Amino acid sequence: MGTEQSDVLFAEVFETHLRGPGFVMEPPGRVEFSNSSGGWLDCSASGSPQPTIDWVHADSTTVTEIHGVRRVLRNGTMVLLPFPAAAYHQDVHNTIYRCVASNSVGRVVSRDVQVRAVVAQAYKVDVEVLSASRGCTAILRCVVPTFVKELVRVVSWVHEPAIYIYPSLQGDGKFHLLPTGELLIHNLQETDESQSFRCRSMHRLTRQVVVSSPTRLRINCK
Repeated sequence: MGTEQSDVLFAEVFETHLRGPGFVMEPPGRVEFSNSSGGWLDCSASGSPQPTIDWVHADSTTVTEIHGVRRVLRNGTMVLLPFPAAAYHQDVHNTIYRCVASNSVGRVVSRDVQVRAVVAQAYKVDVEVLSASRGCTAILRCVVPTFVKELVRVVSWVHEPAIYIYPSLQGDGKFHLLPTGELLIHNLQETDESQSFRCRSMHRLTRQVVVSSPTRLRINCK
């Protein structure tokens, strides 16, 4: 076989091993995190040659590192570091990013990734008694402040001093915690008068648990 034929064969074999990039791990469409924990976006791809990973903004400009705020690691992960409330930047902490994988064959661009950092704020919850008549069902609601309502859920109620009531499909006959957080107390009797209840809430990003002050049950006579 001549040298020219060998070169052609080598080129054909080489080209058959070329492969454009494809995502092995594409970042999700939405990432939320608290300023106290920080967050990260993973992105990886395969191809031949091995693709390089870059991050871009919604306008396709390249994402750069910001000391103490944002890092782009060699493995393709973008890290958004924990930050104090005063260091919040909308163009970093509430914006759209895209991952780009590229090699000599081509490039692929990920879906838009909406990043949202939430600055943790102190809050408290209260108990509101919506109804409490003898022989009927009392409805207790855990009142969460509007500014954190979408991030906080009721995880349980406490029947003082230490009986915990968790969500269930049917309850135990007396107590029933609904998926929406309201506590039902069935078949109210005089013995239920003045019993105390607390609601327990959890912030889904910080995992902080906040418990209300105890509220006494007052039964209305029919």
